[in-house]
Formats: sequence, structure tokens, C-alpha cells
Amino acid sequence: MLDGTEARHLGSLSHDPVIDQEMMREARPCSLWERVLGSVAQRYLCADDLYMQKTQWKTIEQGIQRLREMAVAEIVFSDDLNTKNPDLVPCTPVMWRKFV
Repeated sequence: MLDGTEARHLGSLSHDPVIDQEMMREARPCSLWERVLGSVAQRYLCADDLYMQKTQWKTIEQGIQRLREMAVAEIVFSDDLNTKNPDLVPCTPVMWRKFV
């Protein structure tokens, strides 16, 4: 768990000053993962605003990485507070269409 002061000591983590500033702004103690998710949600209005690679994946590892990126976007903009692990996010039809 990190409070705002500890988060400030980490410095830039996202290479986006708006996200970094938002991560440091939260005063209550929370995990780094919660800080990142909350900051990204504040920075972007919807999942479509997030930039994701559009190149075709060629290996299984690249495909898994692409699915994880899409799952994180789902987590950031989901109302389900219980789903915070990208490996446990169910693959929606929209995700499948973007994936293939």
C-alpha cells in the first residue's frame, strides 16, 4: 500500500505527466495497481481513447500480451470492482473481434 507521498517518491512511471500527476494526487493509501487504474481512468474518457498496437501479432506470446492489454482497458472502464486481474477478465465478443 502506498500513500500519496510514497507515490511521489516513485517518480514517473507511465511516461505520461497527466497520469503520473494523478497517481500522486490520491492521498488515501492504496496499491500501485489501483493508483495506475484510477489514473488511467481519469486521463482517458473511454477505452477507445487508449492507444493499443494495431499490428498483427505473430507469436503466441504477442497474442497473449495483446489480450492482456485489452483486458486492462476493460478493467479500467468496468463498473465491476471485483475484476482487477487482467488474467481473469472474460473475453467479450468485442475483444474477440479486435483480437482476430
